[in-house]
Amino acid sequence: MKHVLQILLTLGLFGLLAGGVSSANAAQLQVNGNAPYLCAAVQGSNIANKTPVIAYPCSGGPNDHWQYIGGQFQGIGTSSAGGKCLDVEGQGTTPGTVVDLYDCVGQMNQQWEIADGTDFGLPSSSLIIGVQSNLCLDSAGGPSVGGGTQLIVNTCTGSESQNWIMREMQFQLVPSNPYLCASVGSSANGSPVISYSCDGAPSQLWNYFNGEIYGLGSQGTTDKCLTSAAATAGSLVELEACKGKATQQWFILDYFLTDGSITNAIGISGSLCLDNSGGPPSGGGTQLVINPCSGAASQNWNVR
Repeated sequence: MKHVLQILLTLGLFGLLAGGVSSANAAQLQVNGNAPYLCAAVQGSNIANKTPVIAYPCSGGPNDHWQYIGGQFQGIGTSSAGGKCLDVEGQGTTPGTVVDLYDCVGQMNQQWEIADGTDFGLPSSSLIIGVQSNLCLDSAGGPSVGGGTQLIVNTCTGSESQNWIMREMQFQLVPSNPYLCASVGSSANGSPVISYSCDGAPSQLWNYFNGEIYGLGSQGTTDKCLTSAAATAGSLVELEACKGKATQQWFILDYFLTDGSITNAIGISGSLCLDNSGGPPSGGGTQLVINPCSGAASQNWNVR
């Protein structure tokens, strides 16, 4: 599991700082399957500790929306003191341990990473892996609760029940006020991806699946992905038809040597990161580039 070893040595899974959040936007964790679509949801919208987190039909309500804060999935109750986190019950490390909601306390059973299954020799899939257990978030095999199935951690297989799509994320520069988000103005190939005032519009919403970040126009045969024009420092970032090439593959990682989070390209020599500095003015903002990962403020992104 070279991917996990690499992360533990140098990088933790992507996170975002608890402060400086500007809006209520948050991502959904959707099981990659057929309709009716299932999301990771807090059972009964209850914020009590040990409330089951279940696979339940996606509603778009607050109970199935999550943010990353310090490498944690933070869910219902995150707007108040003592946010609530996706938690492996009892710090369990055995397959079948259930997943619940619990006060965010920073323990390893609340730390998660995302990887493409192919990094593990498994089928192409977006895995959510518990850092403490090295087991995968699984929407099948748990007890029936509240009209759904309680999530568990299980041996990573890349099965459909472990294959997750992160939907409707914003990439928000930290710190910035007014807040700036990665944004596109057109779905045409070659459209610049720029930093622009966060407004929650579709032009600023992204889906993460199998290592690719899908943006504006990502429907059916018109899928468009966050793409670096080349695999060299200073290359401009743009929207382009998704082709699975190296310059469209991304990690979203927490950089241990700094306080912030970064967006890091996979397969690009020297680990080049999404950067808000050095690009040309474009569309009222600044076109993003990739640069050597330094943990600089211009590479520090919230994922919301």
